[in-house]
This record gives sequence, structure tokens and C-alpha cells, in this order.
Amino acid sequence: KKYIYMEINLERETILNLLISSSKAYSNDTSSSEKIIESNDPLLDVQVKVIATDNIPIIAFRGSDSMTDALVDIQTLTQNLSEYFSFISLKDDLLAHSGFLKSVANVYDKLKNELDDVDTYDLTGHSYGSGMQTIFQYVYFIDTGKKPRRSVAFGSPRVFAGNISNFNNKMDLLRVQNFNDMITYIPSKSVNTTTATSMLVGGALGAYGSKSSLGGTLGSIAGGITSYSINA
Repeated sequence: KKYIYMEINLERETILNLLISSSKAYSNDTSSSEKIIESNDPLLDVQVKVIATDNIPIIAFRGSDSMTDALVDIQTLTQNLSEYFSFISLKDDLLAHSGFLKSVANVYDKLKNELDDVDTYDLTGHSYGSGMQTIFQYVYFIDTGKKPRRSVAFGSPRVFAGNISNFNNKMDLLRVQNFNDMITYIPSKSVNTTTATSMLVGGALGAYGSKSSLGGTLGSIAGGITSYSINA
């Protein structure tokens, strides 16, 4: 099956490749084409893997993998992006999950440096990682005017609140979620959160990864991508 997205056809293989990249973000091992970006704050455990492929880097944000991450996950009060990024104007400002926002701010300059000479890039992440991915995508666009070629988030909660048209009118984001994964449905749409486009998948076990923290298992997402429906 194909899903028309960002004016291109995203086939199952493409989505699975990004899923595999999001799984690689959990590993501390690196190949010659990979680089790890980490936080410098002992109260944060942020890990982002930059994967060079076909001259287009994939920026993969790791999901929850420690008790430190779990403590970040529960920091659900919202803060304005402008509290961490001075270039965010009043008209572009959004409320975001404070834990995810703090994590992005901690590694933002390092990631920006990695992309300085890059015009095209892909974004992916899983669970907590996909929350960071969503915030980074928007903030980096406001800062530089650069959009990702593809941005596919796996098992992601909704991370923005407030005037979400700021995000929805500017960004393309595909959220891939297990249909029975409660994390991907919160906060509720009734509180005016960013929804993007959701691809609901079945919960059958798959072959790629076995991380089972918030956001569902990567394996079950992989197994379900053959069957999905759209639920924006």
C-alpha cells in the first residue's frame, strides 16, 4: 500500500526503513556512517543518532530507555517554546510538553551544527523520541527555514497545545501508531492539541526491535504497517 504524503508516495519499505532508524537510536554502537549526539545534563538522558545514508542524513531520536527518561516523560506541564528559544516570536509560539521541550533545547545547538551544510534531511523517532522529533522539526524550521524531506514519528503522543495551526499549517508529519496504544491519543483532541496525520496500524508482532516503553513496541508497529487506516 502507498500513502500520499509530502507530495510523494511513502511506501511500506520507506516507512519501515525509518522505523529501523528509530530503533538504531537505542543502540550506543555506531558504524562509520553514524554519530551519536547526547545531552550534557545529568538530569536528562537524551540520545540522538545521526545516520548518513544516500547523502541525506536521518536524524533519529531515541525513546525512553532509562529511569531518567521516565522522569522526563511525566513532566507533562506545558511551557512556551520561547522560554527556551529566543528566536520564537509571539506569533509562532506554541505550548509544548515541558519535559520533551527541555530535552530538545539541551541538544538543539549540536543538532543544528550537524545540519548546517545540509539542505535535505529526514526525521524519525519513537515514543519520547518522537515527541522530541516533533518539537525539533518545528523549532528548526522557524530558526532556519529548512523542512525535512520526510518526518515519520512512531508511537508518539501529541506534544503541542494552544494555537496549533502554527504547526499544522507549516509542517508535514506522519504519526504511525498502534490503534490500541493509549499514549498516542493523549492529550485528547478536545484540548486543541496538534494531531498531524495518523496512520493506525494493527498490533501484530513484527521483526524490528522490541522496545516496549511508552509509545508501544517497535516490533508491533512494524508488524502492523501492512494494514492501516487514516485517523487525523
